[in-house]
Amino acid sequence: MAGTPPYWLDSNVFIQAKNGPYKFKTSGVFWAFLQEQINAGTIRCPKMVYHEIVTNEEPSDDLAKWMKTRRQSGLFVEPDADVQKAMQTVADYVVDNYEQQHAAEFLSGADPWLIAHAIHTKGVVVSHESNRHPNAKKVRIPDVCAALGVPCIDTYEMLERLGADFKASGQKKGK
Repeated sequence: MAGTPPYWLDSNVFIQAKNGPYKFKTSGVFWAFLQEQINAGTIRCPKMVYHEIVTNEEPSDDLAKWMKTRRQSGLFVEPDADVQKAMQTVADYVVDNYEQQHAAEFLSGADPWLIAHAIHTKGVVVSHESNRHPNAKKVRIPDVCAALGVPCIDTYEMLERLGADFKASGQKKGK
């Protein structure tokens, strides 16, 4: 997909997929599609997403195992100097617009890095926090993205944009 901006995936994209519509045992096609996108360089995550999932999920959990086998795949990206500058923009906005305890909580996780990477690469943030709540006290990814001009979509919109088609081949239509 030449010219496709990178999609920066939040931890909740993976967690909700494996707990819900795309369980590993029944939806291997979803995970194979993600692997194709990793190989194409279309989807990425801040390295902190890896740490959040591997640290917070059970070590024998299918998602933790899947992540560990992709640790060196290019999916997980360390912040460079330009991303760190973008992170400062994110941090400044959050500190200036939210109460200190909410700002500190948000800035301590992977979420601000997700936005910083998207700013630097002119990418798209993918999160299940896709609905805006501009008056929320808690810092939310879509609200920060909107304020900083970063596109923010959910998993399903990303799949649609990337042309995912999970229909089973050879599946017969009803009469």
